[in-house]
Amino acid sequence: MKSSNSWNKKRIIVLTEALLALGGLAVLLRRVETNGIWEWFLALGGLFMVMPLLTIKKTFREPLRNYFITAKIKRKRIIISFLYFLVLLILSGLLVWRLHKTGNLPTMPWSLGGIRMIIFFDIFFLLPMVIFEEIFFRGFILGSFLPRGDKKKNIIMILSALLLQATMAMAYAFWLKGIKDEIILAGFFLLNLFLGWSAYFNRSILASAFFSYLVRVLIDAIIVYRLL
Repeated sequence: MKSSNSWNKKRIIVLTEALLALGGLAVLLRRVETNGIWEWFLALGGLFMVMPLLTIKKTFREPLRNYFITAKIKRKRIIISFLYFLVLLILSGLLVWRLHKTGNLPTMPWSLGGIRMIIFFDIFFLLPMVIFEEIFFRGFILGSFLPRGDKKKNIIMILSALLLQATMAMAYAFWLKGIKDEIILAGFFLLNLFLGWSAYFNRSILASAFFSYLVRVLIDAIIVYRLL
């Protein structure tokens, strides 16, 4: 009973910090210019990476691997995840193309620049920003709300945790990334459900970070080369 109460307190702390992080990020970004890339980068790093890692290590005193923050990953599982990802990507791409929603895809501030600029920012800015987001949503939030111990196989609790992190990621996309289109938002929600599942299935945010980064790079390619 004591461990259950302790775990519930941890979840309250995580949910409070998550809401404060999203709110703080919204306030910070409204005070800077739309193309304030450095401000966005530093705010994400502080609120989505530093704060969760300090909470896990200093407040909860738990190993990071309990929250999928590890580079260890099994080859068989990542291959299976990649096959599912390809199916999701193809179906989503066809839907966006058929509904003529390509112009509503979320883009980064540097996506309309030259090829060299896009490559530079995708490597040195987008990649770490994706990692910050994965630590926050798939590590800190998802890892905190998944069942532990004897409740490890509780499907309802697992689904609830997956839905929670996907919902918070969708709110982040809506308020902070400016995604307003209902179809794109629905697709983003499904993508975040998949990212949560891939982190859980592979026991590592490395998998979800890889898929998330790949989607962002593909969107850049679509915008630049008008692939759809």
